[in-house]
Amino acid sequence: MLQIKKPPKPKPKRFKKVEIKIIKKPKTKAQIQADSDAKRGVKVASYKFPVEFIDELTVLSEKTGMSRSAIIMQAVELWSSRLDAV
Repeated sequence: MLQIKKPPKPKPKRFKKVEIKIIKKPKTKAQIQADSDAKRGVKVASYKFPVEFIDELTVLSEKTGMSRSAIIMQAVELWSSRLDAV
């Protein structure tokens, strides 16, 4: 007679031990973002543009695959180089 073995019972999953670090003054999300920006050498700048300009910028971004900020940076660099040539 053949004996059928039952599969072993799966072991219960155990949670990993996580150490909780208690800090007197935890950073806010804004402070964390500011530190990250400083490390990467970027700074937030906000400008108000006409809606038509934003729409055109978005179309250019989709066509080229570049970000809107990269397009603006490239335009400013081109404009600056033409000013230097004069």
